[in-house]
Amino acid sequence: MVAIALIAWIPICAGLFAFTTPVRAVTLAYTCGWLILPMDSIPIEGFWDLEKVSSTNAGVVLGTILFSPGLFRGFRLCVADVALVGLACTTFLSFVDNGLGVYAGLSAFAQTLFGWGIPFWLGRAVLKNTDDLKAAGLIVVVAASIYAVFALYEWRMSPQIHQKVYGSFQHMFSQHRRWGFYRPILCFPHALSLGMFMAWTSLLAITLYRNGSVHRLWGLPRSTFVALPICGLVVSMSFSPWGLFLVGFGLLALGRRRRSRLPLLVPVVFMAYWMVGRYTDVMDGRWTQAMVAELSEDRANSLMARLDAEAVLLDHAKTRPLLGWGGMGRNQLLKVTGRAEFASDALWVILVGKFGLLGLCTYYLWWCWPVLSSFAAGKSLEQDEVTIVLLMAIGLQCVNSLFNGAVSPILILLCGGAMTGVMRFKREDPPTPTAESSGSGRLGGVWRWPFPRA
Repeated sequence: MVAIALIAWIPICAGLFAFTTPVRAVTLAYTCGWLILPMDSIPIEGFWDLEKVSSTNAGVVLGTILFSPGLFRGFRLCVADVALVGLACTTFLSFVDNGLGVYAGLSAFAQTLFGWGIPFWLGRAVLKNTDDLKAAGLIVVVAASIYAVFALYEWRMSPQIHQKVYGSFQHMFSQHRRWGFYRPILCFPHALSLGMFMAWTSLLAITLYRNGSVHRLWGLPRSTFVALPICGLVVSMSFSPWGLFLVGFGLLALGRRRRSRLPLLVPVVFMAYWMVGRYTDVMDGRWTQAMVAELSEDRANSLMARLDAEAVLLDHAKTRPLLGWGGMGRNQLLKVTGRAEFASDALWVILVGKFGLLGLCTYYLWWCWPVLSSFAAGKSLEQDEVTIVLLMAIGLQCVNSLFNGAVSPILILLCGGAMTGVMRFKREDPPTPTAESSGSGRLGGVWRWPFPRA
């Protein structure tokens, strides 16, 4: 079943381009692929394993070549594109510097561009304006609403859908029981990844609801497509997605109240503070234990175990600070049995261990550039509510990467669209609000806070 799903998905993705617009085809391909395909892979001798992201990438590239060959016409490069290519070059240099061979280095180079670059550049090329972002965001919100129903099922009945459909469970079942209920996982790599998906899609759903982009569907009221993602977030039974949703909600409210974009920087600054403090041993992170212990002693112990493992792995990474240890598990400390002695959960620890400080900096320059460059855009950017909330989602993912490793290709796709949106507002003159558009609450008028007023 796994092989059939992963292989069949390639022509299905390509075929989407023949029946609908590139915006819908690309968004549907990545959304359905990430949410439905199995958390498993097919090994291919002498090549990368075929898994859900690579299968989707292959399908959309094939569809673009066959049905939309002019999709990248007029494509304009930016700093984020250069940083992503720089990250790929760093992976190549890291493999070669560690004596793993040129072939392995070229494979890592191509895999970085193919895995992260394809969805990002397709987002840059396809999501060219506000209407495109709204259309893509609406598809993601509807998909999250449907997915929340299955999450509710697993929350009550136990996480078993992946097991029933694909014949395997992708994680440790012992981690999916909490407070008398279950933590849903569906087809995600971890319950935390599902919770993070529901966190930023809930913010996106509220925004689309407030600007009138969400309409009645299948006879259901518009509010259904806000309530369901929030329910999915609640039943994720994970503190970090709950906290990140509340932080994002509060920062967006503060930005609107102060008429400032500075709140968009808060998650990015916190991320930088944490990484610098942890890497230089200035901060041990134990101040967080008391905060988490107020909510759950068990979660506090789990956090401290992560921080202790992180400290050991960072000490190992510092022995090769510039380019890291490359791949093949060299960034981890292995037991005699060959298994990792300490878990590498945090994405930033994985990056600095594998590709050193150079890889870490190029990755976060790529990921954070839409947020950083938004401050060079005119005031008209604030009229684009969808871009604003996606910039906040990018920042929330930065904080999430301090403790968890998965990055959704759906968010990478929308990140590319947000980057194009920021570039568009940097080169366009701010429109003059009219009496009709001012205060209308729609994207053509002055940006209104997408959440209900008190």
